Amino acid sequence: MVRQRRRRSAPRRVRAWADEGVGWEPIDAPGQWTYNTSQPNATTASQLSQEIDRVLAATGASEVDVVTHSMGALPSRYYTKNLGGDAKADAWISLGGPNHGTDTAYFWGCASCTEMRPGSSFLGALNSGDEPPGASRYAT
Repeated sequence: MVRQRRRRSAPRRVRAWADEGVGWEPIDAPGQWTYNTSQPNATTASQLSQEIDRVLAATGASEVDVVTHSMGALPSRYYTKNLGGDAKADAWISLGGPNHGTDTAYFWGCASCTEMRPGSSFLGALNSGDEPPGASRYAT
């Protein structure tokens, strides 16, 4: 059975790009957002939540598509899993995200890097249960 996806009236979704250190530039909204890549991922996730709320308010959309690269995968996953982002993210896409850790994180001592290490308590909690929570579509 082939099910056709129902088209929704605009504005509903804002397509966006999240990238570590470079920023987060909504395509259909003004402004650019950057974050401190050395802070804890939960802190970045909270800031991302505020930014997504700002973009949704500015555009009148009800959802975003979040596309991440590298380290940006972890705070955006934290947002969707723990901060209610699954209700605001229609899709979450990760390009090269260290979802289960990376050994290169051992070379740096910042908070976000220690959380990226394989076996960290942050990753253990993030990966517990259903890794892609909620109704958002996920691809990595």
